[in-house]
Amino acid sequence: MRNGFAILDLGMWNALPFLLTCGLVLLENAPLYLHQISAVAPMLALISVYYWAVYRPDLMPAPLLFLLGLGQDLVSGGVAGIHPVTFLVCYAIIDWRRKMFHGKSLVVLWGGFSLVAALAVFLQWLLAGVIHRVAPPVMPAVFIWLMSLAAFPLLAVLLLTVHRRLPTRG
Repeated sequence: MRNGFAILDLGMWNALPFLLTCGLVLLENAPLYLHQISAVAPMLALISVYYWAVYRPDLMPAPLLFLLGLGQDLVSGGVAGIHPVTFLVCYAIIDWRRKMFHGKSLVVLWGGFSLVAALAVFLQWLLAGVIHRVAPPVMPAVFIWLMSLAAFPLLAVLLLTVHRRLPTRG
């Protein structure tokens, strides 16, 4: 019976990145009731996706990213499909260049995130324009990118703390 609890405990720890990212999806879409602030909220879920894709891609595989993206679309009331596509494209790029960022300083990790976030914002802006057949305003997208860059260091420290407590890959 003891081994059963150990497996359950390991499974709970391994689910923590996904559950934490789910919480960030909810936080990102929480109604703040501050005049137009929620329209330019930072992409907290993308920060988490980026972090786990760099350091523990085994705990954040593509099918979970797809589910997170759908959840993000459902919670935000957006068009279903924009966030899953964004998360999966960003994940593929991170996977391609993971060695550039893994084990590097926070500044290098932040620089990589700035590029991935710019791509994500542009992709969401482009997809929204194609779906709605009108070019969305650019400035909200720029502010979302800037807010995400500002939030990255704080959230990265939290994610690093969680990461250090996770069991190592076996």
